[in-house]
Amino acid sequence: MAGIRGGTLFDPLSVGVMPRALSSACWRGYHCVYRVTDAALELGELTLGLSDDDLALARRAALPGFEGLTPEDDRWSGVVYRGLARRVPFTGGALLADGFIQELYVHMGYHPAWKYREVHELLFEDGRLLHAHDRSSVIAELRARLAHDPLQPGVTSSRDDIARWVESTFSLDYGSLLPRS
Repeated sequence: MAGIRGGTLFDPLSVGVMPRALSSACWRGYHCVYRVTDAALELGELTLGLSDDDLALARRAALPGFEGLTPEDDRWSGVVYRGLARRVPFTGGALLADGFIQELYVHMGYHPAWKYREVHELLFEDGRLLHAHDRSSVIAELRARLAHDPLQPGVTSSRDDIARWVESTFSLDYGSLLPRS
């Protein structure tokens, strides 16, 4: 997933669960695996970092929003709920990317779509897939326009420039990157 525009995907807070950081690489405390079926966008797997109290609830299959489901323990990342097939009522767009261009790697945040060779945009309404577009050529044109820009702020950058860069690297919002379809 290289970008989101519009609504929000699944968030444990929406069912009353406050996740804890999984590691310094995942401060928000959870990550999801989604799938698109003929019927809808679904949450297929959820990895959660939990407090001791919530972990006890999860092990008793009583975690809010996941009652009746027993997760697997994962010694590195908390618990994992697999095989969920839970519909996600997302309205908006999602950029799916493949073929990361290693020369564009910067150790910080999320990598934007223009750092990938193949990019597809999926547009959803209430979790239903409405349209799918191959955006690879548009992204390649953008990458060519950005080719001479630095990948990260330099030592002479202003505090404001650095703050804007940090904010953008920790955002998946692809806002005006692509025209609305």
